[in-house]
Amino acid sequence: AGTGGRDPIDAVTTELSKQFDVVAGPWAGAAAMVIVGAGIPDSARAWTGPAFAVTRAAPAVAIVTASAPRQVQVNAKAPVAIAVATTGIAGRRVELSLTHDGRVVDSTTIDVTAAASTLAQTLSFVPTREGAARLEVTARVVDAAAASSATLLVDVNTRKWRVLFVDSRPSWSSTFVRRAIERDERFEVASRVATSRNVSAATPGAPAQLDDAAGLGRFDAIVAGASTEMSAADIRHLETFARTRGGTLVLLLEARPSAAVEALIGVRGWQSRTTTEPTPLSAVAPGHAGLSAAELAWPASMPALATPLASFAPSAGAAQVPVVWQHPLGDGAVIVSTAFDAWRWRAAEGSTFDAFWRETIGEAAARAPAAIEVDIAPVTRPGDRVAIRVTARELAAAADEPGAMQATASARITAPDGSSDSILLVPIAPGRFEGHWRASTIAGVHRVSATVDDGRGEAIVAVDATASRAPIASERLSAWTSSRKGRVFSEHEIAGLATALTAELAPAREDIRWHPMRSPWWIVPFAALAGFEWMNRRKRSLI
Repeated sequence: AGTGGRDPIDAVTTELSKQFDVVAGPWAGAAAMVIVGAGIPDSARAWTGPAFAVTRAAPAVAIVTASAPRQVQVNAKAPVAIAVATTGIAGRRVELSLTHDGRVVDSTTIDVTAAASTLAQTLSFVPTREGAARLEVTARVVDAAAASSATLLVDVNTRKWRVLFVDSRPSWSSTFVRRAIERDERFEVASRVATSRNVSAATPGAPAQLDDAAGLGRFDAIVAGASTEMSAADIRHLETFARTRGGTLVLLLEARPSAAVEALIGVRGWQSRTTTEPTPLSAVAPGHAGLSAAELAWPASMPALATPLASFAPSAGAAQVPVVWQHPLGDGAVIVSTAFDAWRWRAAEGSTFDAFWRETIGEAAARAPAAIEVDIAPVTRPGDRVAIRVTARELAAAADEPGAMQATASARITAPDGSSDSILLVPIAPGRFEGHWRASTIAGVHRVSATVDDGRGEAIVAVDATASRAPIASERLSAWTSSRKGRVFSEHEIAGLATALTAELAPAREDIRWHPMRSPWWIVPFAALAGFEWMNRRKRSLI
């Protein structure tokens, strides 16, 4: 029947009121829940009863997800990941644009080849000043009016990326990568180089030993030079840094790795090539700098979930093979470079050696989580109920230790006019806390400050009645309703919603065989009947 142009909520209410009592808004005593729209309200996340959803007909183009880093450094590239769903526009083109302060800072155009598809693209934004940066993502069908948009908020700061260089012996590769990083004011660099047995040269701030987990935890990324000569114990300490700290470990290999390194990166077989002239290595990410090297090696088989960062074709017509790649390692990642002598060609004409490593290590360091992470929707509307989730990284990593659930946490949200709200945070897991905030009616950027014991984390959220938000992915909404014995209806299927609700709420019929004589309560009527018979026979003088 459809909504006939009516508001979907009114249409659903009218249709269901014929058979059910309908209550607008969350109600704990309801027999079932019906969501109207593409998102799952916070108030519905804990619902376990039957749940259905009604969504509008799919538009020609819709932004499914749009995400950006919550915090970005000034003059650092911030990637904005976008997923766009298209319907019925095969053969057309979709233009994606990223706008800041009313100006388009990045854009691209994608050809649509299928009747229904999801397009993924990454745009970028380089902030030039500190403060809250509001970004608008727009997807538009070229030469048509169909469009979709989403608003994002990024907190731009001047915090420097902390990078530690550790070398088991003096390494040319590590030395020149470190010099490239040190010349960039966005980085804060410390180093420790073993010059001989039990003797090392270190800069202030570098931990004395790699078994100092707290010392390593102060860094966002660690670059290991001459790692083939590191002990298995040192490799384990670096692996722990990536897995539990969530930082990135960069391995600058200069020869085939040791067994301990191979076990860490998940590679066993290798292929190699040496030439007299350097081979150009193309960066896989668009717009990134590349490398050049004459001594190369690459895995015979790539590790699972690995992502190439720089590659080349070993021969004409051959597929590209990775020489620099990364893959997840626990909460963090590991980056491996097997361009053994790339440092030799750093000064060649047109070389982008410095730029490649600044970009690669900078992006890796930017991904490192803060000690106290604050997760909140970046944009909300006045009056919305917003979830605040806080994670204390060290407490979460020590989940099995006694007292992990005894930490205290609190949050405060400060409005642009200086007023503030205190938020109660309750523990939901070791090192993890959650609370809820009813969004203020004061428009503008609000600052969120959360404390866990002595640690402190921050985030920002914009309250804007006109902000557009990317809807939740339809697959997620479908999975949510399916897990609660319901499904998603389009606005044209509203007539069938009442039937589905009736079928789900109707008491199930079950045939049960009853054996009354097996009940222990049968003795009561049996005793009563036996007593009545005895009295009757006595009156008749039969006993």
